Amino acid sequence: MYRVKLKKIVDAQQFADILDKPATDANGDPSSQTLRDILSTNAKEIEINNALLAQAEADAPLSGYQTQQFFTLAVDPNTGKPVLQTADQTAIDASFIGNADGGTDASAVHGRAVRSGYVGYLLGDGVPPNGVDFGHGINFPASAHLNDYYLRTDFMPNRLFRYDGTRWVKTEDAVRMTMSNTDTKQTLKTSFINNTASAEIGGEVIVERQALSKALKPKADL
Repeated sequence: MYRVKLKKIVDAQQFADILDKPATDANGDPSSQTLRDILSTNAKEIEINNALLAQAEADAPLSGYQTQQFFTLAVDPNTGKPVLQTADQTAIDASFIGNADGGTDASAVHGRAVRSGYVGYLLGDGVPPNGVDFGHGINFPASAHLNDYYLRTDFMPNRLFRYDGTRWVKTEDAVRMTMSNTDTKQTLKTSFINNTASAEIGGEVIVERQALSKALKPKADL
């Protein structure tokens, strides 16, 4: 008498040799499918998982909180009062683009906010308050007007600056990112985990991403 303990086989590495064998039909004839093709639910589970990820990214495309749709009132830093421009002001020049020297954008009736009016965790999106126009690149422009915005794309995360009339001042970092770990996700953590680069050290090409066991592998002294 033999006592046998049985359990259901699953699509795991320890059963790869069994699942990779060709299947046979009821007559014992070989089939074009493997046992994995017939028994495994792995493909369906991956399909379900991908659908869940797609729906999650549709529901919450970026981390943190979106505040672009909220208006930020420009406030005078000295008086704390709103900065408004009314029709009885003679200094308004509708032909001037920008707001230096008392001029204003023809489409604006309020001062330009110098920073977002909302603070909190993961709010930075690299977009100026109230959706004003801004430039972007890896170098600051040669000329700028007061309270112009510029996004530096050579920073990680991208960094938004505002021109205060003398220098470019940091406003916020674009820290809101997609939730899934993809190669296009621009964060230091993602670039570290998904690092596929290599470097040449002492004439030998070394893959930068290595397992810790390989990085600390002992070598005999010469």
